[in-house]
Amino acid sequence: MKKMMVILSVLLPLRVQSEELQTEALTPFPSVIQEIVEGKFLLGSEMIHSISSFNEIVYLTTYSYEGNPIWELPFSVNIISWELKGGNLFVFSKNRLGTAFFLTCINAANGQVLWERAIVAPTGL
Repeated sequence: MKKMMVILSVLLPLRVQSEELQTEALTPFPSVIQEIVEGKFLLGSEMIHSISSFNEIVYLTTYSYEGNPIWELPFSVNIISWELKGGNLFVFSKNRLGTAFFLTCINAANGQVLWERAIVAPTGL
């Protein structure tokens, strides 16, 4: 339970971005839990990984459990799914037109892209 309270204290200030959201930020427990369930947060043993969308850029950001940002990586594609495995984040995404998919492997500790593979949809089908 203590770990969840630390997570919430880290994430709650991130939700306050405008006057309109301040009232939501006062009692956001259900919405934060919903975002965790929807896969916008991954909890590692030492870090919190999050996905945030702003206009046409999606950011993958990692925080310490004390709330300090560790690294941030922008994506210009839509993230479909992601998984934390063996110290790496595996991100499956597609471009905005839906004509190409990508599998990206990222070092979870420092945000370095280790490799990326593109799968381009065949034309003329």
